[in-house]
Amino acid sequence: MVHQQTSNKLIVGLFNGYFLDIAGSYTGHVRFDKVLATPTVDYFCASISTFDRGVGGAGAVEDAIETTNAHGKFWFIEQDLITYLSLDNTHHSP
Repeated sequence: MVHQQTSNKLIVGLFNGYFLDIAGSYTGHVRFDKVLATPTVDYFCASISTFDRGVGGAGAVEDAIETTNAHGKFWFIEQDLITYLSLDNTHHSP
């Protein structure tokens, strides 16, 4: 609908593809193939994995970036890491 209303002048994306942190869930993220095949979605976005984000942790990318690119779409990684300057450090493992 956005593409149609804007004569393809805007790109459309959505947050999807949280694969590593919700394995086996029924949220729809494990059916990424369906949204990947949708011609009305140009890009996807997801954050770095919330597992092992503490100091020295891996903070792995949990996304199918190469698969997304192979389907002619692109990927944004949401950078939401907390630095040592943050007063709220509750989201990090020790």
